[in-house]
Amino acid sequence: MNLKGYLDVMKDTDDDGDGVLFSQDNCFDVPNSDQLDTDGDGAGDACQFVMASGTPDLQVAASATATTVTVDSNIILQVTLSNAGSSAAPEPAIVGSFPAFSRSVSAESPGGTCSLGLTSFSCRRTTPLAPGGSWTATVTLRSVRPGVATLKLKGFSGLPLDANLADNEASVSVMANAP
Repeated sequence: MNLKGYLDVMKDTDDDGDGVLFSQDNCFDVPNSDQLDTDGDGAGDACQFVMASGTPDLQVAASATATTVTVDSNIILQVTLSNAGSSAAPEPAIVGSFPAFSRSVSAESPGGTCSLGLTSFSCRRTTPLAPGGSWTATVTLRSVRPGVATLKLKGFSGLPLDANLADNEASVSVMANAP
């Protein structure tokens, strides 16, 4: 698909959930249903505020309740996304992937929504993550055969871009032993 085709598809979507379609949205990455543009430059005030207020610096940390489990046992992960930056992180999210010999059971996060795939999960916070703030998701997996499961996790947000991408990833390894 070429750029025009992509834009044609995008014009009928509302990725930021503010009720304004992409083709009419003056700030398509930040919810702004009022579409205020005080200075008349075509960019919504909500975007300009985010862009002018510094940058977020997201950091991901993860831990498992146990580093060794028995096959057919649950593995419970706590994944924390923190913002050490100077501005709020809009649309913060945590995504994770894990080996095929473990299966997703559940994912939940106060203040967010989570979805599960067979070997992945994602959680999105419904409000920006303030500077100095943190947000936690709990993910439960089930081991289905012996081996070491290395779970890879990433955190990200919308614009402005993160000040330090090096600390946006974490991993946790859990050994599943035969019963």
